[in-house]
Amino acid sequence: MAEMVSRANNRQSGCFRLLDRTLSNVLRILKQKGGTRITMKVVSEASSMMML
Repeated sequence: MAEMVSRANNRQSGCFRLLDRTLSNVLRILKQKGGTRITMKVVSEASSMMML
């Protein structure tokens, strides 16, 4: 949770749109893998899916 808050509040690269896209990718990954727990590994994987 702290990582997601940090991403949303980062003055240089954070914004609601980025947070929304990251969360959407996190949910997509969890659904594909049948997972229920958000980990840093999942957040990193979700971030790598985005083209910034």
